[in-house]
Amino acid sequence: MKTDDPSYILSIETLTGKTRWRVERPTDAVSESPDAYTTPALLSYDGREEVVVSGADYVTGHDPRPERNCGGPAA
Repeated sequence: MKTDDPSYILSIETLTGKTRWRVERPTDAVSESPDAYTTPALLSYDGREEVVVSGADYVTGHDPRPERNCGGPAA
């Protein structure tokens, strides 16, 4: 399936179900859909943690803390 919708990673507050933050994953994917229905992995290194996502021809890393993730939490 190929859509024109953006690829994004979403963090959800477990107690309320509300969105903590949402960050688009820009892609110019040609050979596969820009959508990626993959399970993120938590990577720990040098005392830091990142949420790593592969798909849409890219691998991206995201800081799981909402205040640090690409400019802050989603509106």
